[in-house]
Parts: sequence; structure tokens; C-alpha cells
Amino acid sequence: QWNPSSLQIKTNQGSAASEFRFYNTSGFAGRITKVVIKFSALTVADASKLMFLGGTSEVTATTGGTAGTWNSGTKTLTWTPGTSDNFTFFAFYQNGKAASGTNKLATSDAIVVTYETGTSSKTATTTTIDDSHLTNRDVYLGTNAGYFTAIVKAGENPIVGATVTWASSDNDVATIADDGTVTLVAEGTTTLTATYEGDDTYAGSDNTYELTVTSSEPAPTFVKVTDVSALAVGDKITFVNEGNSYALGAFKSNNYGAVSVTISENTFKSNEVEILTLEEGYRGEYAPKDESVWAFKKDNGKYLNAPGGTSKNYMKESSDLDLDAESSAVIQVENGNAAVRFINFSLDDAQGRVIVRYNPNNGSPMFSCYASGQEDIQIYKIVTDATVSVSAAGYATFSSTSALDFTNVVDIHAYTATVSGNDISFKRVKKVPANTGLLLRSVNIDGGAVSTSVPSLTDAADDVTGNAFVAATTEITSLATTEGDFTNYILNKPSGGSIGFYKANGQKVGAGKAYLAVPKTAGVRGFISFDFSDPATGIATIGGNAIEGTAFDLQGRRVSTPKNGLYIINGKKMLVK
Repeated sequence: QWNPSSLQIKTNQGSAASEFRFYNTSGFAGRITKVVIKFSALTVADASKLMFLGGTSEVTATTGGTAGTWNSGTKTLTWTPGTSDNFTFFAFYQNGKAASGTNKLATSDAIVVTYETGTSSKTATTTTIDDSHLTNRDVYLGTNAGYFTAIVKAGENPIVGATVTWASSDNDVATIADDGTVTLVAEGTTTLTATYEGDDTYAGSDNTYELTVTSSEPAPTFVKVTDVSALAVGDKITFVNEGNSYALGAFKSNNYGAVSVTISENTFKSNEVEILTLEEGYRGEYAPKDESVWAFKKDNGKYLNAPGGTSKNYMKESSDLDLDAESSAVIQVENGNAAVRFINFSLDDAQGRVIVRYNPNNGSPMFSCYASGQEDIQIYKIVTDATVSVSAAGYATFSSTSALDFTNVVDIHAYTATVSGNDISFKRVKKVPANTGLLLRSVNIDGGAVSTSVPSLTDAADDVTGNAFVAATTEITSLATTEGDFTNYILNKPSGGSIGFYKANGQKVGAGKAYLAVPKTAGVRGFISFDFSDPATGIATIGGNAIEGTAFDLQGRRVSTPKNGLYIINGKKMLVK
């Protein structure tokens, strides 16, 4: 019932006149729902040349067909007619060169034709694929990238209990599990198929989804820096000329190229620009005393530098931080424009040839230190949200090496601490400089732990002068109780006790946390409590209630956190204010 009697795919099918055709000569007893051809050794170069065509009588045409779906892992070619098609005949033909060599169907292979009888009594179905749970389709990771779901309907009504089987046409690109979970393997494109086989009541149906996996990392987001206080060691930045939409490009012997970027609302994305990591620079002879000195480390480990001088306009790269400060610079930001000046020469001696500028260069744009005919630059930095968390206790200490913006964070508020006399005040801050110690307070009215993201700060930071919190940029394995003129306290909630600040006593302070350093002149206290009874003001004040020792009220009851009034403390009557 097959013409010809054996199936093979040839290499010399280069035109319609030489198309190879394989078809059934007797009709099946019902509607064809699927045809699967399995080859044990077939290597397909172009599966789009392998075509199927259906009909209600013997199919002799070799045009107008649709390509089957090739699965390189199982070496199967699958064709599924539409749910409204009532084909009882089909033809498989080759429209052009699809493979290398002549590939015959081996005895261990098979042509499986699935068909339905009595289709008129079955209700037609549709299968739709939902990709809303696919979390990652941009980078191959070899790991879970999310999952697909499929919905099978009869008309507008979902079929309760309907299940689908999943298949990937190329498991070397992505695989899909029975539950729809996708694992990305490598770059490429694969067709994912969800198939509902049907039952005695409902006809089968399927649908496909083309998934493209790329190998490039997602482009980072750059945001304009409008105040130098938003910069910190470790920030990743680039130089931009907004007027011409160019950012710093690759090094070109004596200067740097320019990469076109699309800037919208002071933001752009790109993985092609030169990224510079800020480090602390060498403070040479010409460094202003009241300004930070920076170095710009490239991804190749070298540093941006400017030889400068009366005859040099170069911006180059150096293997280390030169002692003559060729690789160190000061940064000023005013009205959105940045002045980046290397400090190996005085500005007069260098005749301006140590300032980074954009150079249109007659249609070959670049960034350099040319002294004339240049345009202003701006600094953009990569923004990465920081995750901050507060336990069910409601409070935590925190610090970050990046400047952060708590302005629109609703679940957690941040506070600095200042000491005045015997009082310690906690004041809410929103735009936090890098390496600032903080007290975090949960404002979750339902209680429980809270975790949220806080974006990087790109404009002016709040003034945190006098903050008594000290940031732990690295882990402190044993924090001394006293250091010089200060007594150190850590946030703690001992078993059965109240949350507050207790003497450090050699306890560990984790990196990214903070501790409280109180001048000894404010009084040495064993425990410092706090009360945010007026959160609307963002300020909480404590005074003489920060006591040391065991306290009892006048009725002889032990009190863990004395409030204003008379108490017996260490056997003496004391007034707590």
C-alpha cells in the first residue's frame, strides 16, 4: 500500500523535477492525526525540505505541503494535520537537498501513522501554550529556565484532566520535561510541541512554540550619574556623550572607540561598551586635597591612563597604578556633565590634555584627551538592586558598598544614628551613600520577615555626617567592646530579652552589617533600647533609659527595659528619664 515500497532520502533532489515522493495508495480507515517517521542514522541538514501533504484521495502533488518537525535527539520526523482536516491519505516528499548521503529507512525504524475512526462523533479540541512562566530565554545555562503550561479546550471550555506530552525538536538546544519544565542547553532554535492525544470523547490536538536560545549575556542597565556622591569604589561605569548617543568603546592604541547606544530617560542597555570598575587611585602631587582620587580598571585587568604633557593627547591603558598618577583621576559632576581629569600633571602644564572628552573625529568618533574641538561627557553606571532583609524581630543592621536609594521602598525604612549628650537619635534616611551603617526597620503591618530590593543611587546622597553606625565592609570576627574613645554595641535579641543594642563583647559582625559606636562621654551602658512610637517622624530618641544593671520597679517586679520613672537598679533607687 506504499509507493515506492521503501523510503529513502536522497542528496540529488535539487529541483521540483527530481522531487522524491512517498505516499500511501490505500486510504486509512479514519482521519490521520499524526505521522511519525523514525530514522536510525539520518543526519538532516535542512529539515525545511522534508514536506508532508494530506488529502482525501491518493496524493500525487509535490507542492503546497508543510514541513515536518525534526527531532535530532530521537531522529524522528513528525507531521500533524490540523484538527479540522479529515485526511486519509498523505505524501511525504523531499523539496530540495535535505541531507548528506542517501538515507534509507532501516529495518529497525518505522513509519507510524496515527488515525481516528468515527471522528464525526468526537468533539474537536484546541491546545494552546502559555509561556508566561518562562523566566530565562536569553542565556543558555544548562539549568531550569522556567516552564510552559498547556491548556486544552473544547470550544471555549477547558477539558478537565486533559494532559499533554511535551517534545523538543532539538534536545541539544533545549529539553522539556513531562511537566513542561525547560532546560536550556546551548544557543540555537528548537520547536517545542505540546500534544493532547484525545480520548473516546475528544479528538486530539497539539500546538508548537519556537524557542530561540542565545549565548550572549543579558545587557546590563546603565543609569546616568548626576552627583559624584553616588559613586563608590566597586561601581562599574562607562563614559557617554549624550549629544551623539555614543559610549566608551574598545581601546585603539592611543584612544578609545565609540559604541552607539540608545538612551531613553537617562538610561540605556548595552553589553558592547567598555566597562570601568572604580578603584581608589594614587594621590599624586597634583591631586586636590578635598577630592577623592579614582582609578578605572578595565575587564582585562588594565587601567585607563593618560600620559598627558604638552604634546600628547592620548588616553591609553596601563598594567598597574603608576606612581606618577597617569592612571589616577578626580571626578566632578555638574549640571549632568562629568569632568574626569587625570592628575599626573598640573592642568596648566598639560594644557588640558589630561581631561577625558568625546571627539567626533570627522565621522570616526572616539574618546580621548585631546585639548580642543571636543565635547562634554557624562558618566553612566551599572545599576544593580541590593537585597535587604529584616527578620521577624523587626530590625536589622545593614551596610552596602554601593550607594542605595530607599526613596520608593515601602516595606523597610533605613535609619542613621547620632549621639548628642546622653541621647541617641535614629533618623530616617532615603538616599544613602556607600559604606554607611544603617538600622533597618520593617514596616510590615502583618509581622514576619521582610525582604525587598533597593535600587542603586544615581543622584545626590543624603548628608549622614555624624552617623554613629559603622559599616562592616568585611566580616569582623571579634568586635572589641571598647576602641579608643568609643564603646561598641551590636544589635541583638537574647533569649527571653528585648531587642536592642548590647555591648559587643567580642561578638562577630558579618560583612554587610553594622555596629553602633557610642562615645564614652555619653555614658557606658550595658544595653541600649529604642522605641519607634512615632514612626511618622522617622525619629526615635532614647536617653537615661539606656542603663546597665538589673532593674526592679517600686513594687519589686523585675523590668527588662525601664521607661521613665523611679527604679531600683543594682540596689539603688534611680530616676530613669
